[in-house]
Amino acid sequence: GVVDIVSMLGSIESVDIACDFETGFINLYTWPGDVLGYLGMDLENAIFKDLPVRQALAIGFNREAARMESVERYGEVPNSLAFDSFGAAYGTMLGELYPYDPARAAQCLEEAGWVLHDDGLRYRDEQELFFTFYYNSPNPILDVIVSRMQRDYKDLGIGMLVERVSFEELTDLVERNACDMYFQARRLPASALMGANLFVGEGNLNQSGYDSDRLSLDLRRADYETDPARQTVLLEGLYQDLYMELPFIPLYRRSEMLLVNARVFNVMVTYSHSVLSDAYRFLLKDTLEGQW
Repeated sequence: GVVDIVSMLGSIESVDIACDFETGFINLYTWPGDVLGYLGMDLENAIFKDLPVRQALAIGFNREAARMESVERYGEVPNSLAFDSFGAAYGTMLGELYPYDPARAAQCLEEAGWVLHDDGLRYRDEQELFFTFYYNSPNPILDVIVSRMQRDYKDLGIGMLVERVSFEELTDLVERNACDMYFQARRLPASALMGANLFVGEGNLNQSGYDSDRLSLDLRRADYETDPARQTVLLEGLYQDLYMELPFIPLYRRSEMLLVNARVFNVMVTYSHSVLSDAYRFLLKDTLEGQW
């Protein structure tokens, strides 16, 4: 067509359609995106205050299967909470700390006092383990993921009601701390220090509401540190602790992709800057006439 360069998030349909034209017509580039999709929680809610419950919600939901059912090979389940914009990860030594393990999830819930009753539901002090999950709709990818969530949590004895709302309604609910659990996606900045402010501390970037004296102190120390190597060590420790605490559950990191018409030459695709910054280098070839 008349469009030479298109950038978008990868999906099964869009990439596979593009691949049909890849030979001779389109050059296709894909890489891990810098948007983190996650499950946020009301940490003041008695259900989510307990770390074993948050761990159970992470390992009792088959996030890898949900990824395969929704975005397939064009996304991944993050093993860390922080990335810079170009793919480097902090805390990679954590590995797959929260793999799908329903038996272990059930054990975590038992340890937190949530006992499975004959009706297939869990209770603690006569309170049912039940919460409402909110996400913005329409969203065909989340529709698939949420269906898997409900099935997996039901198998554990967890009740989950789904509320589909507009993006504006969801934003308002999150800002008012009026959601039990919800889905959000955040674009992670190139600065690992700025990225930490998305998830911890008292700044306005932290929408989760999670904070602790220890992590806030680590964040301030990293902010004031002038030695890059020492700052990196502080940030790695902070992100590892944050991942261990699970104030929210990483869900997916979708791939970004760039489609470039084969008639465009001298395109340099890197993670470190916009491809359009090289626009002055581009050469266009008229494929019909064979002329530059």
